Amino acid sequence: MKKILLGLLVVIALVMIFLGYKAGILPPALTGLGFLVIAFLLGSNQK
Repeated sequence: MKKILLGLLVVIALVMIFLGYKAGILPPALTGLGFLVIAFLLGSNQK
């Protein structure tokens, strides 16, 4: 279940980065990067 949620978080992050890039606005892209950092930290803490 945790892997599915991490995968969903990564997908949402990539979509936000893509949409922020296409629209030329920074806040969604930064939020997407933050989601990637959170996913990395949660994934690296997994045993």
